[in-house]
Amino acid sequence: MKKTNCTIIIPAYNEHKSIKQVLTDVLKIKEQYEVEIIVVNDGSTDDTKEILESFGSQIKVINHFANKGYGSSLKDGIRNARTEFVMFFDADGQHDINKIPEFLDKLGTTEMLIGARTFGDGSPKKRLFGKMILNIFVNFITGQKVPDVNCGMRAGFRHLYMEMLDILPEGFSFTTTSLVYTLKNRLAYEYIPVKMIPRHKGFSTVNMFYDGTKAIMLIFRLSMLFNPFKVFGGLAGTLFLIATAYQTYIFITSGLHIEGGFVVTAITAVVLLSFGVIADQISALRQEVSTQSSLFREMMEKNSNKD
Repeated sequence: MKKTNCTIIIPAYNEHKSIKQVLTDVLKIKEQYEVEIIVVNDGSTDDTKEILESFGSQIKVINHFANKGYGSSLKDGIRNARTEFVMFFDADGQHDINKIPEFLDKLGTTEMLIGARTFGDGSPKKRLFGKMILNIFVNFITGQKVPDVNCGMRAGFRHLYMEMLDILPEGFSFTTTSLVYTLKNRLAYEYIPVKMIPRHKGFSTVNMFYDGTKAIMLIFRLSMLFNPFKVFGGLAGTLFLIATAYQTYIFITSGLHIEGGFVVTAITAVVLLSFGVIADQISALRQEVSTQSSLFREMMEKNSNKD
């Protein structure tokens, strides 16, 4: 049996049709690799809890009394893990179990291992446009070409996830936010191609309107959190160029006088640039506070365990 010092964290919400088979398959991996399995039952209202209890001591179960969200489940799993590495794996049966050994074998070779699907693989067609927009935005905000912004299959050092824990959201945007954090903080990473299996059982808990609205909010949130200066600076630069071009046109066609439109647009550009500088400092401070808070929490937990 290979030692991995890794915890596989599986969030589950109303997945009674798939969770039993998923755990049965994951436990086969446990016969070859020394791993801990934590399943977070996120307030399921079906038979998920009873199915999890049937596995006894083979898995560790964390029960939420109410549905808190995908990200909240992963965060609870990370907090309760006591291994050097953590790996995330969905309970809906869409992830290929056979990919788990590849992730486990590469633990420690880099800081983050990120699953990358072919575009559109595993996503309903009605969600592809929104996914494309989010992908373009993440490419812009990080300055890198990202093959997959929200694949739920990934792994990495637990202490790195602990450092970003306080700024990670409670919902589905956990995966995208943690990816952008990885790229913006220049952590070492590797993409691992993964194939999604069509969902034959159960149903997706993603609501198109509700989660579409949250995706738009995510774009604004990521802007403010990771690269506000790039957004505000880009808008300020664009406005200033428009104002300058307009005023130049006025000089050529109407003589040497200053248009009010130029003054208003130029001032707006300066204000936006100032907002960008301030927001950039707040962003850096918030990330630093999050890291220090997480490190303090880790230190207190270690001291508590020693006692």
